[in-house]
This record gives sequence, C-alpha cells and structure tokens, in this order.
Amino acid sequence: MNDLQRAVEIRQAYSLGLTQVEIAQKFRISRSTVSSTVRGLRLPHAGGPIISSHRKWKWSDKQRVLQIREAYESGLTQMEVAKKFKMSQSVISLIVRGLLHKDLI
Repeated sequence: MNDLQRAVEIRQAYSLGLTQVEIAQKFRISRSTVSSTVRGLRLPHAGGPIISSHRKWKWSDKQRVLQIREAYESGLTQMEVAKKFKMSQSVISLIVRGLLHKDLI
C-alpha cells in the first residue's frame, strides 16, 4: 500500500468513528501523524474525508463534560473514561482535574 492509499484509509477510519489512538495502533504510526493526515496537513491531495475541526462534539458541550466527570468520580480510571468517550486520556485528565472547563466545577 502506498502513502496516498494509506492516507485515504486513515481518513476513512477516522470518519467512521475510530479514535486517533486506535488508528495509530492499527497502522503502527504516531498519533500526531494520524492527526495531521485526517486534518489534511499531510498528503492533502490524497483524497478521502478531511476534517475541518476535531471530533463530532464541541468542547462547549457541558453535558458531555459533566458525564465525563461523573464517570471518573464513580470509580473509572482516566483510561477507562477515555475509552468510553472515545477521547485521549490526556484530555480526560485535564477535564477531571478542572484544568479544562473550569466554569463547570
């Protein structure tokens, strides 16, 4: 498989709902390579769906942030919460520690 075909497959996988981490593991590449590929910064001429913004929900989705905090407070680990919400553990960490969406604490 050449780089152009691989870029199309990566973009299709992301558009179907796989996380960047899952795609990186599947293709044995870094998550940052996945990110630049799905945003069209890497191989923009390759084809496939290119995203204009990250993921399907907006950071302003207060209900989602509250659900993430509730899941963590119920005893799930940050990694378990990340998998449940298809997000990275680092973003979950920022949310549960109150460093992201401080207005919802």
